[in-house]
Amino acid sequence: VTTTNVQAGEGRRPEADIVVADETEAVRVARALVGLDAERLGVPKRAPSPLGQLFGVPASDTMAEHLADPGTLISFARPDGSGLVGGILRIAGIPVVIAVTGASGQRLLLHADLDRLGRLVGISGRYSIPLLLVQDCDGYAPDIDFEGTSARPLADVVAAQRCLPAPLVCLVAGAGHVLGTFCLGGRQVDPSYILAWPWARIGVTDTPAYDAESLAPYRQPGPWLAAGLGLVDDVITPEETGPWLGWFVRLARDRRHLAPIAADRRWYARSSIKGT
Repeated sequence: VTTTNVQAGEGRRPEADIVVADETEAVRVARALVGLDAERLGVPKRAPSPLGQLFGVPASDTMAEHLADPGTLISFARPDGSGLVGGILRIAGIPVVIAVTGASGQRLLLHADLDRLGRLVGISGRYSIPLLLVQDCDGYAPDIDFEGTSARPLADVVAAQRCLPAPLVCLVAGAGHVLGTFCLGGRQVDPSYILAWPWARIGVTDTPAYDAESLAPYRQPGPWLAAGLGLVDDVITPEETGPWLGWFVRLARDRRHLAPIAADRRWYARSSIKGT
């Protein structure tokens, strides 16, 4: 914040975010910016998340931004053509590693995405940070060869997810798959919780392969059958997503109630009441 008489002799407008008339006004604005008088100043509030305005099409490109606490998202580089958005953010003040598929309309997981996904999983494991996987993915791209060069990085990602010391949460926001060893949250990679939006398209039959052609015929028009069979833990609305994830990461951070079992690093709830 600066006043208009600064650098006035040079005949140009000062380089500042906010310009006011005098020092008294500058102090008032400064007080407002730290929250003492925000309503009077008319400082615009953070716009509501557009997630609640969606009707069947998740905003994959901006999903991480709108789930994050304001100003906390650190986005990782995304090559041209990739639909995988990755980064680190804070939800309810707690660090979370996030991977979102389906950005820019690319709903195939490419071979080049496997290394990037592996790095995100590695960060989650190295620092015991919860991992959030958001699915809007038709399946693996044809360039992923399960018996060739793609097999090793894919196997490494699945193995790393199974050994995570921190919770893994899967949210199906569009097309998804939650069975087998699908590396975006299949049941055999041991996610702590699987959530779905009401328009998520989830199959209830596991398939020999997870490419788009194999998964497409088995997808249901909604998540309800998958939820009824226990494949999805809860169906939530976009408006509920932020608060629910905030509750979960706070619970995950509270080591008094969550502790790893040394044998296989699974997580369990521990009560302080004897015998429970």
